[in-house]
Amino acid sequence: MNKAFGELKKRGAADLQKEMAAAQLELVKQSAQLAMGGAAKEAGKIKNLKKRVARISTLLTEKGREQ
Repeated sequence: MNKAFGELKKRGAADLQKEMAAAQLELVKQSAQLAMGGAAKEAGKIKNLKKRVARISTLLTEKGREQ
């Protein structure tokens, strides 16, 4: 299991939703910056943000099923 995933798994649903909103906002900012010809050195950050959003989404789905 990924270390970051393990840390996310310990959090509550409300905390995960806040984290997901922040990650999605950062993803939009990075994507817009790249589309405007901005910092290509941070292109790998977009991939990591997408993975983080997917992990959080998976955890929220799992927590929803448990209830």
